[in-house]
Amino acid sequence: MKLWKSFVVFMMAIAVIMPSAACKNNNSTENIARTPYDKLKVGRGVKSGVIAKNSNYTLYWDEERACVILSDINGNTWSSIPYDYYKTGKTGGRANNMMGAPLMLEYVSKKNKSAIKTMNGYTGIIKNGRMGSKKTADGLIVYYCFDKLEIIVPVEYTLRNNGLCISIEPKKIIEYDNLVYRLSLAPFLCSAQNTSNREEQYIVIPSGSGALMYTDERSDIDLREYKENVYGNDPARYQSQKYENTEIIRIPLFGAKNGNTAICGIIEEGAASASVDAIVGDSKIGWSGVYSTFQLRGSNISAVSYEGGQTTDVENITEEMTGYKKLSIGYYPLTNQKADYSGMACVYRNYLIENYKIGDKKISEKGITLNILGGLRQKSLFFGVPFQKTISVTTFNEALEIIKQVEEVCAIPIDVVLSGFGKSGLDVGEIAGGYKFGTAFGSKKDFNKLKDYCTETGIGFFVDFDIVKFRDSSNGFSKIFNAAKSANSFTAYQYYYSIALRNQESNQSRYVLLNRALLGEASDKLFDFAKGMDIHGISFSTLGNMAYSDYDSKEYFVRGKTESEATSIIENAHKNGFTVMVSEANSYAAAVSDKIINAPLVSSMYDILDADIPLYEIIFKGMVDITSSPVNTAMNQRVKFLNSIESGIGLSFMLTDRYSTESASSKHSALAVSLLADNIQMISELADESKEYYKAINGSKIIKHSLISENIRRTDFDNGISVWVNYGDTPIVLSEGKIEPKSFMFRGENK
Repeated sequence: MKLWKSFVVFMMAIAVIMPSAACKNNNSTENIARTPYDKLKVGRGVKSGVIAKNSNYTLYWDEERACVILSDINGNTWSSIPYDYYKTGKTGGRANNMMGAPLMLEYVSKKNKSAIKTMNGYTGIIKNGRMGSKKTADGLIVYYCFDKLEIIVPVEYTLRNNGLCISIEPKKIIEYDNLVYRLSLAPFLCSAQNTSNREEQYIVIPSGSGALMYTDERSDIDLREYKENVYGNDPARYQSQKYENTEIIRIPLFGAKNGNTAICGIIEEGAASASVDAIVGDSKIGWSGVYSTFQLRGSNISAVSYEGGQTTDVENITEEMTGYKKLSIGYYPLTNQKADYSGMACVYRNYLIENYKIGDKKISEKGITLNILGGLRQKSLFFGVPFQKTISVTTFNEALEIIKQVEEVCAIPIDVVLSGFGKSGLDVGEIAGGYKFGTAFGSKKDFNKLKDYCTETGIGFFVDFDIVKFRDSSNGFSKIFNAAKSANSFTAYQYYYSIALRNQESNQSRYVLLNRALLGEASDKLFDFAKGMDIHGISFSTLGNMAYSDYDSKEYFVRGKTESEATSIIENAHKNGFTVMVSEANSYAAAVSDKIINAPLVSSMYDILDADIPLYEIIFKGMVDITSSPVNTAMNQRVKFLNSIESGIGLSFMLTDRYSTESASSKHSALAVSLLADNIQMISELADESKEYYKAINGSKIIKHSLISENIRRTDFDNGISVWVNYGDTPIVLSEGKIEPKSFMFRGENK
């Protein structure tokens, strides 16, 4: 063991004794990293007390307990160690080991990068390590030294007018024989005391539409742990099996309500490399917390074979670190009436307004969106030689007839998107469908007739393109040379998985993802094609919802530049005169687009999640035209309809003109329930039931959502309209009126 007792960190001496020379650039850090760890020197630095102050908040630092404390002008307090526990002065036991940790690490050794180990910050820093610190203009930088691991992590705390920012710069982390894989910041800054009062204490989880975890301690389980990656799992990471969840995290937001105060965290930089983690209901701690963990290095799974033919998956970590310059979380306190999940959603909405200029455009919400499906590939034989041809389930002329029939029975304004009309239909083929329409769907004249009808009647008209997934080389994009790479430098192949067994399906061809550096070129070619066809509405089926790494270039390690790249392409589409639709959109894509379809209405529905909430819809309703996933393909169509009503978002329907027997054996199971003839009556009835409601809330924002009871939910809009939804099987009488089973009621004057 190194002589850590005598070690003092050189970096701290620079930072504390000679601040003007401290970490001015990466070179100074690299020079330090080459110095033997036990030769580095340290100074204690910033003493306990006030370290920053503005008109709204005061930031305190407790040097002994490595605790930052944020207090507002009314005396409300939030701290990295839950404040009520912090005030007790207790410093021992499991509770303090967990809540007293300023950060947590997962790491590997350079000699064995597949053996991932963890280190709690209280054990690694407070008990067996050191800290140094340096004052900054609006806070401080703390250098957390894990002596036994020979790792130093500088963390910056910055006071803002609206809260606190905690950030790290990965390049300034000092490592020797051990490498940081993941790093969790301030695990209990967003926390709530364990209690059975579900209205006053809960954890907010951004899974899908959003969810709550109540902080009560339960006899059947010691604690509930949650972890999901922001924007879902990385597709560039190999999976031998895939365990489906209904939804993924699409917004980098989390929070905790603790009585009449709350605090939410927004992962502002590096969200694509992060996960949202929660520890809830642990009776040995007495508190529940939610936080974010950043992944600093790439990883991939390798199948290792043993004697006897058995195999196991082994995770391997890359030695090179991510290219992110900074990883940061903004923490925003809330009090009184705003201290709930509705208030947190409004905080994030305001963040998007400030940083993405969302809401600059006046929107006109369409109550119904029709997603008309074109066709799919079919296996055929030519003189005994197998080949695939694209067959249609809807031609351009048939799509026009579908639209006209829906118009006859529907008094709600509609939008239309054509999906699967490229050369390979709905199946993965060439990039952007080969930048052509399949011949099975009709002529250019037929397409123009359809497009012109929509333009003349005021129907929003979009055509969907996939510029990410492809199986066939064409148009200068090679599946061999232009595919994204996994962390082991091999092609990041994508597979289909069995619903029953969760393993890869051998009868479905694998495909690839486009090299990240070529997405801009692929989109430029799409814009040229769309202009040539006089298409004004473009739908991106995967660009807005798929975040993936590409280890062909360091800037794309651990999904680097995901947000900036997608938003740049969408903004470029706007500059070229296109209206943009995105499907199942991650927040960064949703914020810069004109329309969102297939918005999440439920969470991932894990057992540990207690209640679903429309967090996503509170954020985007009234800012972007937004509709649900198809009502007619849902297992419970009535519940899907009521979900849309509760969230204030439009309805969508997936439609085809004909049924193909080929679809029965394909992965496109929704084709079986998409026939217009089978759905036209339902569309008519739901449109008639909801038309006055959608008219009343058009363009309005959600200001409050409430869980009245297990089956009753209320949503309040900023124009004075409120809606109550009854998911139960019996009528409910409220002071505002009676709600029939599986129905809704709205009241108020449209201001």
